[in-house]
Amino acid sequence: MSEIRVKICGLFRDEDVAAVNVALPDYVGFVFAPSRRQVTPDEAARLRAQLDGRIVPVGVFVEERIERIAELHAQGLFEYAQLHGAYLSEQIDELKRRCGASLEVIRAVTVDEGFDPALLPVEHTSTAHGIDCLLFDYRRPGSGRRFDWGLLKGVQRPYFLAGGVTRENLDEALALAPFAVDVSSGVETDGLKDARKIIEFVRRVRQA
Repeated sequence: MSEIRVKICGLFRDEDVAAVNVALPDYVGFVFAPSRRQVTPDEAARLRAQLDGRIVPVGVFVEERIERIAELHAQGLFEYAQLHGAYLSEQIDELKRRCGASLEVIRAVTVDEGFDPALLPVEHTSTAHGIDCLLFDYRRPGSGRRFDWGLLKGVQRPYFLAGGVTRENLDEALALAPFAVDVSSGVETDGLKDARKIIEFVRRVRQA
């Protein structure tokens, strides 16, 4: 099994960045969409400036205009764009055209009871359509709820596994051999990132 990567999503405080700089996950997420973890561009710039250079920042967007995502990327706030919502393949192609090779795109896919990997649209299964990686999540991102992970067994492309990943079910998540595990509320205490939980979570993935 190749090494499984880690993404800690929803950083919005200086303390969050300090914690990930110790834990050294592969990716962190700055949420630009409406959320209790939402950051402004100025806040994201401040946090990015403090972030260890070995960690890749990801901008998380829900139904945001392509022009706005490209504008924020040009400010150096993130290297990956994680897109939730009804983005057309033409819009993603336009985003990649505007940003060039310096931007990778993670396409979020909602998984419900009727999900079938065989029915994924071609733009989700071919790198020719501007999507560099998929992310599978519960229908309410950031809620800490999980879906039936068994539905992903037929997925062929590398993917991020999100939606209810915690320290308690981490072994089950890793057994699916995703490209990366993506955690937010699973490393929080009382709604705030918990440095001890972040460090422990990353350590356990590295040792798996």
